[in-house]
Amino acid sequence: MVGALFFTYMPLDRMAKAQNDFIHWYVGGSLYGTPDIHIEEANQAKQIEILGMTLKHSFFIRPTFYGFFLKPLTWLPYLQSYYLYQVYSVSALLFFLYVFAKRWPDIWIYAAMSIPALANMVNGQDVTSLLLFCTVSMLLLRRNRDFAAGMVFALCAIKFHLFIFVPLAMIAHRRWRLFTGAAAGEVILFLIGLAGGGWPVFLSLIALLSRPENHPYPEWMPNLRGMVYALTGGPN
Repeated sequence: MVGALFFTYMPLDRMAKAQNDFIHWYVGGSLYGTPDIHIEEANQAKQIEILGMTLKHSFFIRPTFYGFFLKPLTWLPYLQSYYLYQVYSVSALLFFLYVFAKRWPDIWIYAAMSIPALANMVNGQDVTSLLLFCTVSMLLLRRNRDFAAGMVFALCAIKFHLFIFVPLAMIAHRRWRLFTGAAAGEVILFLIGLAGGGWPVFLSLIALLSRPENHPYPEWMPNLRGMVYALTGGPN
């Protein structure tokens, strides 16, 4: 009931029209293999082509290799691809819950009223992919397949800032095969990204990420910049 109440107060009209973060994934898949994947003007032109409008401060700012994995989404029309992606997202979440419910049955209740989980679906985000990668990696670890677990975990680089200290934990616990698998996975992902347009594409991604105006709510960001806003009431 709590989850249903939260859900009704979310921007469901944006969810129904797919005017949400899914457009990033579709645009990223469409532009992978071109030098324009991280160029603002090209992203905006693609959004207008697909949605007939642009979303403010909205560009493909994930690592270039991610566009390769998103490419299959573009083989279908936009809305069909969106609905298929949402089915995948829900399935990934259910798989995560199923695996961990064996040790923590109450997880179903907490998930049902989890604002982040609900917001992920409404906003067409990809946090459930991270849940899927981590779950599969942990299942492989339980079977002592550390190298394979590391390679799967490497896919979490789609949001690498959330996992930046995990390699240090691997080293601290001397999980060398896990660390080696993750490192091998990152090398492969780097090469996939490089094949998507070469060094100029990487440079355009860095340039895009370095522009603070590309986040419309800097005071909400969970980083040093957000802390500065919280303490000073504005940018330093």
